Amino acid sequence: VFQVIPDTAFLKKALEWIRIAETYTDNFTIYETRASLYYKLGKKREAIALQEDCIERFTLQLKRMNISNDKIMQRLNDALQKMKDGLETWGLAG
Repeated sequence: VFQVIPDTAFLKKALEWIRIAETYTDNFTIYETRASLYYKLGKKREAIALQEDCIERFTLQLKRMNISNDKIMQRLNDALQKMKDGLETWGLAG
């Protein structure tokens, strides 16, 4: 949603939905999506904190499963750095 929708009312609605999803799972992607929504809505500080929490959750998930996933970790860290640098994180890969 945050990648292609510029309408802030719709993004705020998506934020409500993602908060509901959080009550059903602690999957890191939920936090990644919420961070991205906050960021696109201009809440940079909150977005960065959530993205850092997302990375921590993903790291713990990998440790519990005794696996690694450098590709996803790189994506999460890249998004965090873009947030810190004030760059768009929602461009579609082509």
